[in-house]
Amino acid sequence: AIYFGCHLEAGGEPVCEATGDWGRIGYSAIFISLAHWYYIFDYNWNEPAYLTTTDLRHDLYGYMLSYGCCGFLAWFYPIAFMGHLAGQKTPLTGNHLNFGLGVTLYIIGMFLFRVTNIEKHNFRSYIADGGDLTQYKVWGKQVEYIRTEEGSYLLCSGYWALARHFNYIGDMVMCVGWTVACGGPKHGFPLVPLSYVAYFWIMDLHRLWRDEERCEAKYKKDWYAYKEKVPYFILPGIF
Repeated sequence: AIYFGCHLEAGGEPVCEATGDWGRIGYSAIFISLAHWYYIFDYNWNEPAYLTTTDLRHDLYGYMLSYGCCGFLAWFYPIAFMGHLAGQKTPLTGNHLNFGLGVTLYIIGMFLFRVTNIEKHNFRSYIADGGDLTQYKVWGKQVEYIRTEEGSYLLCSGYWALARHFNYIGDMVMCVGWTVACGGPKHGFPLVPLSYVAYFWIMDLHRLWRDEERCEAKYKKDWYAYKEKVPYFILPGIF
C-alpha cells in the first residue's frame, strides 16, 4: 500500500498509483517489518525457552491465549504499526531522529528480553540435566539461588539479582521503540502505535501481579526469603 501510494478517497474508494515508488517507503516501515519478523523468528529459534514461560506452564491455553494469539494480535499488530504508517497522508520519511531513537530502544529492549530469559532457561536446563551447581557460574561468579521446599530453584544471580521480574523490562522497552519510530516532525503524535504500548504494558503488569501471587502461594516462606534476597519488583533500586 505504501509502495503504490494507496489511499482512500472522500467516498471511501481505494485509489493506488499505477507504478510503485520505493521513495515512499521510509526507514521506519522497513524497521518495523524486520523487527516484527525477527520477533517471530526469535520465538521459533528459542522455542524450548518459551515452553517454560508463565504463559504455557501456568496460564495454559485458555480463552486469553487462544483469542489473544489467533484473534486479537492477528489484526492489532498490523493496524497498530504498519497500518498506521500506510495511513499517513504523506509517506513517513525523513524522521531520522525518531527512527534512530526507536531503533536504539528496540535493540536495548530485545537484548534485555533475550538475555534475561535465556539466563533462567540455561539455569533450569543445567539442573534438569543433573549438573553440579557448585560448578555453575553466572556473570563469572558462583551462582546464588534458593532451593525451595517444593523442590524448585529460584535464581538469585545475574539479571535475576536485579529484580524479581526484570525480564519484563525488555518487552516493555521494545514496544516503546517501535512506537517512537512511527512518529516524525511532520506526522504528529503516533497515537495508534501508542495504543499498543498501553495494551502491552497493562497486559504485562497484570501478568506480573498474577505471577507474584502465584509464586507466593506456591513457595510460601521460601518466596519471602527470595524477596529479602531480591527486594525489587521490576525496577532495580526503584520498585
